[in-house]
Amino acid sequence: EDDSSLVEYAATDGHRLSVQAATKPSRVCFNPVSATLPKPALQELEKLVRLKARGMSKMELSPEETSVALRVNNEHAQFVFGKRRGVWAACRVFPRLFDGVFPNYHDIVPKEFVKTFAMERIPLMEALTRLEVVARYGTGVITFHFSPADKSLELT
Repeated sequence: EDDSSLVEYAATDGHRLSVQAATKPSRVCFNPVSATLPKPALQELEKLVRLKARGMSKMELSPEETSVALRVNNEHAQFVFGKRRGVWAACRVFPRLFDGVFPNYHDIVPKEFVKTFAMERIPLMEALTRLEVVARYGTGVITFHFSPADKSLELT
């Protein structure tokens, strides 16, 4: 990313693409890193972060020690949670990196859109949750019908 104040994460399952940009922490020693990680490793990492956020983790970390360090070499990544006596060591996750290069998603994601439809997030999430049950047993597709005339959205 051109903006040096941001760090960017991208994920795909071959059909869907998700890109998230976040502000870099102020206390970071950052060199550009590009690594492709397997889904199970990221799911484990997410589980550890969620458990710690809920106070359910056995990692004894103070609030100022809840940062995550990322280290990468040619074959593995290392995520390290918290410090013990000034050393990053409280919990470590070592996923093996995928070989190959992640697709250049900047070429895939459109830069501009012809039409924009803004809506409230919570009602949309509730409607999608209800439709997901129906879609699971049908075609697996949810269709969005936008009506600019009456400013409505119908999901089927």
